[in-house]
Amino acid sequence: MAQELFQAVQQAEENADQTVQSAQLKARELIKEAEAKIKAEERKAALAHRAHYQSILEDKRKAVQQSIEQQRPQVLAVQRGSLDLARAKLDRVSQIIFERIWTDGNR
Repeated sequence: MAQELFQAVQQAEENADQTVQSAQLKARELIKEAEAKIKAEERKAALAHRAHYQSILEDKRKAVQQSIEQQRPQVLAVQRGSLDLARAKLDRVSQIIFERIWTDGNR
């Protein structure tokens, strides 16, 4: 009877060990699956973040381009004004330079 009791205890311990090992194996598998899902979600989030960043960058580029196009007429007008002013002074400046060279020589 004691031997049967001892064998029953041994059998229960073996069953408990197998149950623990099986639970550990299942836990490892679950952890691997969870890590794989987390990595996949991180990749998806990174791709979404990149796409969102590119979208924002494109929107800003369009806004700057539009601003440049809106300011273009004013910038061109200022440039034309400066060029016209320089052209108007060109005759007088060239006359002054010629007179200096003519009177002072090549110094």
